[in-house]
Amino acid sequence: MMDNGMMNGSNMMMGWGGMFFGPFMMIGFFALIILAIVMIVKWASGNSSGYRSSSEALNILNERFAAGDIDAREYEERRRIIA
Repeated sequence: MMDNGMMNGSNMMMGWGGMFFGPFMMIGFFALIILAIVMIVKWASGNSSGYRSSSEALNILNERFAAGDIDAREYEERRRIIA
């Protein structure tokens, strides 16, 4: 009979640890779910960074200069910033 009482006491001590770490584990669990959703959405959208590469930006800049949308001074300034 006494063994049964000691066993319940040790189980009760384990319960206190669960009460302390339980909320942190739930926060971590939800954070992982949110992170997974964000990663899936980024993967599905194709471009993970949302920014154009510098070579693509330079091509657009060259096209704008060739079309006469920007002058030589602005072209050189922007090309320096991109590179």
